[in-house]
Amino acid sequence: MLEATLITLLKYNSVYSTNVVLVAAVNTLQSTINSIRNTDLVQNAKSKGITLTKEQAKSAMINLAFAHAAAGRAYATATSNTNLKETLNYTLSDLKKLNDNDAWTDCQTIHDAVNPYIGSMTPYGANATTLGALQTDINNYAPLIGKPRSQVAASAAATKNVKQIIIGSRSQTKDTLDPLMEQFKTSNASFYEEYHTSRIIVNVGTHKETILEGVVTNGTTAIAGITVKLTGTKKKKITTKTGKFRFMKLLPQKYTVTATGTGYVNFSENVMLTKDEANKITITMLPNKSGIVVA
Repeated sequence: MLEATLITLLKYNSVYSTNVVLVAAVNTLQSTINSIRNTDLVQNAKSKGITLTKEQAKSAMINLAFAHAAAGRAYATATSNTNLKETLNYTLSDLKKLNDNDAWTDCQTIHDAVNPYIGSMTPYGANATTLGALQTDINNYAPLIGKPRSQVAASAAATKNVKQIIIGSRSQTKDTLDPLMEQFKTSNASFYEEYHTSRIIVNVGTHKETILEGVVTNGTTAIAGITVKLTGTKKKKITTKTGKFRFMKLLPQKYTVTATGTGYVNFSENVMLTKDEANKITITMLPNKSGIVVA
């Protein structure tokens, strides 16, 4: 939308070239777009100097993660830990089909799910040594995704900066440019109509992505270790120590979000995701006071 608006304004430059207020507003818009472009360069920066091929690292990580998922499911079955069993419900084929970022995230999920029980899992084929090796494989793979962790941090900061710039630009166009354009409604209707048409064109810039992120609480405190899923997909996340989770690269459509955890009543809610936005949700888990184990 911003670039389309600027193109229209520059096209009709001769119409307002003597209007110093409008010229200044157009120059500000140009500077805003340049800032977004420069920030996109940070977002899309690539790492170099890779010594281990990404394919080799990904294969090693996935194979070891699957071994721990299988061991964890066997342990969960023996101990009637339904939540753990469901969290580790991966096949080797599932993991191999994941894109680079999701493979990294899901292998870390497997590691974190197994970790609290690893001391009891030697009979099932996993122990602290093998789990440590899995974490090493995950760490080795991370820099090969295309954005090493340092670059991920820079990219995240750039993404936040882009959002702030866009919010500011929307205010500028709404509060400054739109009112200034009213003077051309009758004196230059073509310019006026084309400007307002450009204001509603969807910008398909690469810095946007459909995301669902949120936090799980008990009403007052964040809850870690909750399994959050999107029905109709194989995506699932385990909430962090601060109760947070994030699903990336989603389609702008309706999903059912479910959340399960030991000691809590199952949660389910429908959400409609908005395209190219970081959609947010807060999940409040109620304690399971019935004494019945909730999967």
